[in-house]
Amino acid sequence: MRIIGTLMVAAIPLVGTFVLLWLSDRLRARGETRRLLQITVTDAVHGALGAVAAPVVTRRPGGGWRIQMRVPPGRSDLAAELVRVTEEVLERAAPASGRPYEIVLLAAEGIGAAGRDSRLLGRHTKTAAPLAAGAR
Repeated sequence: MRIIGTLMVAAIPLVGTFVLLWLSDRLRARGETRRLLQITVTDAVHGALGAVAAPVVTRRPGGGWRIQMRVPPGRSDLAAELVRVTEEVLERAAPASGRPYEIVLLAAEGIGAAGRDSRLLGRHTKTAAPLAAGAR
């Protein structure tokens, strides 16, 4: 009986190490999936419309994806095309998964000449409310 107890105590660090390695690999794979989807959406948008938006892909709290893009105000034609292209990419990326996704279009206010959000450059801007958001 003492041998079994000793073996169990000795196995705890091994089991803990394997669990941490498995968790690390799972988190890395999730991050890689997100990066690949962001690259795919960005390439599709830039291929169809030019460099008009920089999609940012994140996970939704309930599962699925959220794609955010900044659009110049008053460009409803551009907004409609961005949504169309993004939906096509998401349907191809996971046609049978049934995972929900959300496309959020934000006003392009606060974007500097370099194409970066001015908050990243140290200037403060107001957070814009979404122009449109759609979920599937």
